[in-house]
Amino acid sequence: DRFKIKKEIKINCTTLDNIIQKNNESFFMKIDTQGSEYEILKGGKNVINNAIGFEIEIEFKELYLGQPLFNEVNQFLLSNNFILMDFLTLCKWERDNYRNFGEIMFVDALYLKRPEYILENTDLSNEEDYANLIRYVIILAMYKRLDLLKYMKKNLSNDYKICNCIESIVEILDKRFKIMYYLQNSFVDKLFSIIINDSKSALLY
Repeated sequence: DRFKIKKEIKINCTTLDNIIQKNNESFFMKIDTQGSEYEILKGGKNVINNAIGFEIEIEFKELYLGQPLFNEVNQFLLSNNFILMDFLTLCKWERDNYRNFGEIMFVDALYLKRPEYILENTDLSNEEDYANLIRYVIILAMYKRLDLLKYMKKNLSNDYKICNCIESIVEILDKRFKIMYYLQNSFVDKLFSIIINDSKSALLY
């Protein structure tokens, strides 16, 4: 029933660049627009250049007629100096059910600008560039990108203020990662993963 068209309405659209006209400020965006994500990205050349990253829903199968799929969206973002960091959620459907078994249908993917690109294009003496760098560090902390935070700290050794901030975040995440690693390798977690998560198919057999 959810795929039955009840009504069609024509609306006037605009582009990201028309909506966001700031030239220097970095942005992080979540885009979930039911198959039109690629078209939205293409209408945001300036936004793409300035963006820190995206959390974006991408389909592997055509849920919406004629929509671009993962390969197109992924290649577009890779060509604009982003890296695919993670699948935050991954949704699978069977042909006759929605129980998160079966074929991969869509994901929420995390894309971030390469840290090398950020560092190469940041002038620490420029106030706006420095603010954008802080935003990037905040996003890395929010998504727990410990390895990238360590990379940033190593390559910003001449800026004590931001390095001290990163060091504090790294210490917290390092402790949490050690605990998580221990739990992942514990008997209880292995049993839990077999029952609930990683081994659904094995459990079925």
